[in-house]
Amino acid sequence: MLAYIVLAHKNMKQVVRLIRSLEPDRNVILIHVDIRVKDAQYDFIKSELREYSNVMFVGRRKCNWGKFDLVSVTLDSMRIITGERLSFSFCSLLSGQDFPIKSTKHIEQFLKKHVGNSFIDYFSLPSDCWQKGGTDRYKHYHFNLFSNARMDERISKIIRIRRRIPAGVSFYGGSQWWTLNKEAVEFIDHAATHSPRFVNWFRNVFIPDEMFFQTMLINSELSESIVNDNLRYIVWPGPKVFGEEDTQALLDSGESKLFGRKFDETTNGRVLSIIENHIQDYNQASSAFGG
Repeated sequence: MLAYIVLAHKNMKQVVRLIRSLEPDRNVILIHVDIRVKDAQYDFIKSELREYSNVMFVGRRKCNWGKFDLVSVTLDSMRIITGERLSFSFCSLLSGQDFPIKSTKHIEQFLKKHVGNSFIDYFSLPSDCWQKGGTDRYKHYHFNLFSNARMDERISKIIRIRRRIPAGVSFYGGSQWWTLNKEAVEFIDHAATHSPRFVNWFRNVFIPDEMFFQTMLINSELSESIVNDNLRYIVWPGPKVFGEEDTQALLDSGESKLFGRKFDETTNGRVLSIIENHIQDYNQASSAFGG
């Protein structure tokens, strides 16, 4: 069984499509819906998915971009998964605008081949990938005065309070999205529970969801098992919102690209329909690797 954590903040009809594509009869799925989503939309998604006993809803928070909120809800979800003592093999963190571009059979078989590994995009800091190497994100105190992280960051650049860096920690950044094996998920849950100082330190980092999990894992004894790949097909700059013209590139993206990011059915739902039909055909076919 696979576990999925889905962070959603818009387009509840599209999120329902995503959940159904993940085969909730055979996998466990935890959904966090931002508290700013209207109650009617929240009631809609709960009603649409009520038939699936493997679908659970995580306590709702306000998730502001650039803040620790996104890390918090991810840790909340991990705690539920580990607390339920589920027999999952891997857990994937998805956005409500992600979508699988391979069949469930393909995803399961690919991950079965790599059961000893976890997949997350990472690079050491400073890095040319981020403005000014990215070190300002954590070396200076990031204020949490406003819901707008950009506004807080402007203040932090004016009132530059240099932070005491935790001893012995090397910092890493990368994409927020990952697929981790059970060992890594349990390690993070245990470390976050028993190392609150590390967790709290990241509350004053700018865009911590792009650093927290990378830094924790690469500084751990699990570092050798981490593969530098988030298993996503993403087109930059953007990320691009895929349209029908991208369908073939998505489907031909290679065996390790399990999920596409990102989609918006309100602007182009046709691409999702084509992908749905494609992966359903493979799921209904033989168990041969592919799709």
